[in-house]
Amino acid sequence: VRVGDEGLVFSTEPSDKTAGTVSVKPAAEYVVAEARGAGNRATVTVVDQYGDPLAGERVSLASTGAGDITIALGRALTVGADGSYTFGYERVGAGAAAETLTASWDHDGDTTTPAKTGRATVEWATRATSTADSTGTGQDILSVDKGNGRVFVGSTGGVVVVSYDSNDRYDITPSGGAVRPSSYAEFEKEITDADTLTWNIAGKGSRAVNTFTLVKA
Repeated sequence: VRVGDEGLVFSTEPSDKTAGTVSVKPAAEYVVAEARGAGNRATVTVVDQYGDPLAGERVSLASTGAGDITIALGRALTVGADGSYTFGYERVGAGAAAETLTASWDHDGDTTTPAKTGRATVEWATRATSTADSTGTGQDILSVDKGNGRVFVGSTGGVVVVSYDSNDRYDITPSGGAVRPSSYAEFEKEITDADTLTWNIAGKGSRAVNTFTLVKA
């Protein structure tokens, strides 16, 4: 039994891993790059044609586009009863990069047949500071991390992370309206990944007063 776009479907066909799929889901799609190294995790999952997990299958995970990263020494590892295995890895380097994660699954054990693959992208972001990326104008907001007071802005391969706190100054430009002063609380309430952001970073720490203008879509 499975639930599809066409509704509840009954089938007597047995589970067939040759008709299955493999996918990869990173724990974080946006990560702050660090010269001393920063970590991320990604879960690889294999399922049959009905979307049910396939236990005991061996999967591997590779990284490209973000420098020299080797995950699990390039080895294939065994998924659990839930059909999943979570890989941890580290990237050393403070530069921005668009990383492609590729999960591979040799579903038939035949090296002459291409393995099934699944892909996902991780954006590694540089920090906006008073000396680097200190200003930005009308940058697209890609992701908002309100729990850590961070906004990821920019474009693929060139993402910048901007930090904010309650000591900063805020303006908001409503859609079709004029710019007006705002508060920290309103800024956090209004900001979404459909908006754009302009900023000026004067310094770091709780005493620094940085300025932000949020332009609503």
